[in-house]
This record gives sequence, structure tokens and C-alpha cells, in this order.
Amino acid sequence: MGAYETYWVSYNNINLEDEILQCSSNCEMLFLHGKLDLQVEYAAINNYVSILGNNATYYVFDNLNHMFVDGTGETIQTAYSKDKKIPSSVIETIDNFINE
Repeated sequence: MGAYETYWVSYNNINLEDEILQCSSNCEMLFLHGKLDLQVEYAAINNYVSILGNNATYYVFDNLNHMFVDGTGETIQTAYSKDKKIPSSVIETIDNFINE
């Protein structure tokens, strides 16, 4: 994906559970997922739920991809070939979380 080797070495050394727990002790957390994400499987949200349970807020958007735009009918080769707008529902979800 064009990243340098040092990035991947650093990335692979991250302990996801420790990082999430450390972050959640300092602030409220919001997890968003596009169900048509071709990079991060929908099942990945379950990792966060198993670690944090009800101590975080989770939203899944059925027709959105990794970039939170419509991902209907996309493949990994076509997913980022067109400019698309992020739906207002995503922006409103983030805004509501911040302002709660």
C-alpha cells in the first residue's frame, strides 16, 4: 500500500488491546465503521466491543466504505477512483458525539 517498512514494523508491534484501554481511560471513544469497508472487516468492530463493552459508542453505516462514502458495488480497485461526499448522517453522528 506504499508504506515504508519502518511503518509496518512499528504497526505490527502495537498491542491493540493495551492501546485501546489506555486511550479509553483518558477520554470517551467513538467507533465508526462502514459495513462495505474493503480494508477493515465488519467483524473487527467486535474486537472493540469485547475490549470496551458499553464503555464506548459504536456506529455502523450499512452502505458506506472505508472513507465513509457510498461503497455499493465497489472493488478494491475501484473504491477510491471517484470523488464522493461524506453523507450528513456521518457528520451529524460525529458532531452529536462531540457535543454530548
